[in-house]
Amino acid sequence: MIGGVRALLMLTLAGCGRIGFGTTNDPADGPANSDAIGPLGDAPASAITVTFGERSDAMFTGVSKDTHLAQAQPTLNFGGAIELDLDGPPTADNLLILFDTTAIPVNATVFSASLDLMITDTASAEARLQAFRMLRDWNEGSSNGVGGAASWQQPTLAELWEEAGAGGSERDTTVVADVMGPFILNTPITIALLPDAVQRWVADKTTNFGLVVTQINGTDGTGFGSREEPRESFRPLLTVTYVP
Repeated sequence: MIGGVRALLMLTLAGCGRIGFGTTNDPADGPANSDAIGPLGDAPASAITVTFGERSDAMFTGVSKDTHLAQAQPTLNFGGAIELDLDGPPTADNLLILFDTTAIPVNATVFSASLDLMITDTASAEARLQAFRMLRDWNEGSSNGVGGAASWQQPTLAELWEEAGAGGSERDTTVVADVMGPFILNTPITIALLPDAVQRWVADKTTNFGLVVTQINGTDGTGFGSREEPRESFRPLLTVTYVP
């Protein structure tokens, strides 16, 4: 990571599950170690914190897109849905989300980053979520359960995913967030992201294709408010602290 930030962090939030980044992508290894070390000390006095999202409390708006991909409905688009669904095998739902971070200077050093999501549907207590940086573009779409893209089969109407559900080489192998339940209905969670993921977007905006979030275990799905959610406080928010 640029700027000397360690590549592993795990936070514990009361009632919100364990939240961290920089783990292996092998589910057998379990979630990130809660004793792992995050950023070395506090952010310097010169650090600046900015927020991105479709909320009145965000500093930058009109900067996001999100959808989910449903294996059970492989040709349908959910870009206009008010809820982002996640579910694990055997019938998965994966979440795609992107924030345009070009408001951050390209020569800035990202000190920390986090994603705020509101739980709108609770999963089983053992549910575990992981996020990866996307390596290709995708359409958000504007449908809610109607044919279109992105979908489980297609990133755009003209293409197929290399591996259905935004898998394969079209997403990075580094886990940039690792979250273990339980999750509480109508409760926000703050997910620490690997700073290097956001650093890459800042340094070269052409590499910013957002994140794919997957649920790798658990017996029930998880829901989060999307950017279309009528209640502003339920919409996703990206917070980044950087040093100019």
